[in-house]
Amino acid sequence: MGLFSSRPPRIERLRRRGDVAGLCDALAYRDPVRMADGETVDLGAHVRRQAMAALSEIDDERVVAAAAEALEDGDAEVQIAAVHALRERRVPDPLLGCLVRSDAAQPERVRVELREAIRELDGPGLGVSFAERLIRDGGDAQPRDDDRAFLAALLANAQTAERQEVARAAVEELASQDEPRRERAFLVLAALGDSGIEALRAALGRPRREEAAAALGRLRDSGALPALLDLLGDGQGSVRAAAARSLGEIRDPRAVEGLLTASTDAEFVVREAASEALNQLGTSAIVFAFAAFVRPLLTARTTERIEPAARTEAAPAQLPGAPEPPKPRPGVFSEGPRGAFDRLRRAARRARPNRQ
Repeated sequence: MGLFSSRPPRIERLRRRGDVAGLCDALAYRDPVRMADGETVDLGAHVRRQAMAALSEIDDERVVAAAAEALEDGDAEVQIAAVHALRERRVPDPLLGCLVRSDAAQPERVRVELREAIRELDGPGLGVSFAERLIRDGGDAQPRDDDRAFLAALLANAQTAERQEVARAAVEELASQDEPRRERAFLVLAALGDSGIEALRAALGRPRREEAAAALGRLRDSGALPALLDLLGDGQGSVRAAAARSLGEIRDPRAVEGLLTASTDAEFVVREAASEALNQLGTSAIVFAFAAFVRPLLTARTTERIEPAARTEAAPAQLPGAPEPPKPRPGVFSEGPRGAFDRLRRAARRARPNRQ
């Protein structure tokens, strides 16, 4: 309960007397004043700053609890003073909790102080504890761009078994109905590096294979290419679609053959995902498409089913006995990746067995 009074606590007197209880009470002091523009300003913030600074000088176990509460103060300077007090006493747990719960409203300088303190206090299990709490206790907090590097540094010294266990737990959280929680789980997997990727690859054959496939695509893991191509034949349409989207994110031209086949899938969501993935691969992937897919079609005598190319106006002179050069097929490369892949997809549909 806040202490609202026109007479602020006399911090210097409380400090000289070593009155911890009085200083703790002063941390609740508020002096709200409504300004001319209607905005309310708390003039009691400077009192709380002085109180927290005075508590930092006192060796008393009550200071830790007071500093932990002050981390939630609305004034950045009060929070920073509380961070310093906990840092000096080497108490990381409240610092971890505050950083986990921080959101876009948290001043950046407070986050910087929190991170510096946690780095200094880094010890066995701290990175793992932070990763677990980040997923579990983050509430609506969305990961920031620089969170991944910070978390990766904390997890660098964790034991292999601990990293693997955290990775497995994060994979399970990818199926959460809570979107911020899913994003924080993905952040942990990304920060774990190889351990995170291994856990995702292992999950491709399990109930979480759809979520694992999507995460591997976001991580651009080319090593997962064979497993993702196998998932294009999965019995669940949403899994096939997730695999196709991930192959588009990875952008490895070796996926063209599988994606062309998936573009003729019986389910629209899969066809749409495969078509978009092919378009993401770009022009260079057309070469792989011809090498890996069209040549077998030619062998199977399906060339007559592909749209005929226009004849050229004039042919160059042919030397006696020389093999006839291949006839040009305008439009395959000149029309761009999307048009070229559309032509190939139509050929794939016509070559598909048991077609209607």
